[in-house]
Amino acid sequence: MTFNASGTQFYHLDGKKLPNVQFTSKDDPIPSGKTGNKGFLMSGTPMYTRLEFPYLNNFLMLGEIVKIQQAVLTICPTAHSYDTIPLPPKLNLFYHDPTSNNQGNAVTGGTSSSASVLTGNLDSNYPNYVFDITSFISEQMGKIGYSKWALSVSIPRDEQNTTLYRLVFGDQNYWYKNNESRDYQVQLRVTYVTYGGNNF
Repeated sequence: MTFNASGTQFYHLDGKKLPNVQFTSKDDPIPSGKTGNKGFLMSGTPMYTRLEFPYLNNFLMLGEIVKIQQAVLTICPTAHSYDTIPLPPKLNLFYHDPTSNNQGNAVTGGTSSSASVLTGNLDSNYPNYVFDITSFISEQMGKIGYSKWALSVSIPRDEQNTTLYRLVFGDQNYWYKNNESRDYQVQLRVTYVTYGGNNF
């Protein structure tokens, strides 16, 4: 019997199921502690990554009056995460309403109808994405519980189905858990002025 290389094929698939992060609903948030302290976005899917700022009210302890002058959010991709799959050319930043049980409905243009979606372009020299969120941080000062909003970042819809893009970035604990630079994480830089108290 002669072996016919062009007409005979054999495939062997051997797989091992690894532990996965599973939640009961697609609307359940997956905390970054379960994902290696990293956030993740990919084109082709309606994905959002939520950014929370739990310690903002600590600023209120710095003086009798605290005024936010500027708040700049920088999202930096982790090292080598874009070696084979390119970074998205821009990102959208939305307000996230924690009172909504549905992720899609939770992401809005802002706390009022006049609020707009922020867009950050990729700076290829660093690379990173920079957003001015001064108004958002000012609005959130002093708020607690369900009155405290978050931000959601996503790849814009007009980029979703054209090219494969991916963004991986670290949270505030990523740098020391992975022996990486602080450059590979989300950074919030706040400039403020205080009046009264011991820190004036």
